[in-house]
Amino acid sequence: MEMREITPQENTIMQIIWNAGNDYLTAREIESAMLALDGRERNISSLMTVLAKLADKGYLNPVKKFRKSTVFIPLVNELDYKAFVTERFMNNVHNGEFYSFVSALARNDKYTKSDIQQLRRQLEALCLEGQEE
Repeated sequence: MEMREITPQENTIMQIIWNAGNDYLTAREIESAMLALDGRERNISSLMTVLAKLADKGYLNPVKKFRKSTVFIPLVNELDYKAFVTERFMNNVHNGEFYSFVSALARNDKYTKSDIQQLRRQLEALCLEGQEE
């Protein structure tokens, strides 16, 4: 199944599930985690609808556990999703040009000289890894 982008609300839910690691969560546990994040109460049936959409998109596998309780198992790895979203962003905004992307980051006042130096070290390390293969 081809990976599809998800909405900001779906992303928040997936972040909660990914952060849980191997502790698969129920809808109530996800609801509690969302409440802790932003203090907003949510209707459990609305949350169940979003969880069903994530399952339809291939992101979650709902598995019935004890009695009526269902846990949600992630089917998509967080790093794979980030790579997918980043590649789409790069193609849509920067025409797939890595230099354009890095230049835009470097010109942003939000990032410090230290951030840019760290990026340089990361890129150099990636280049060295590529030479070893």
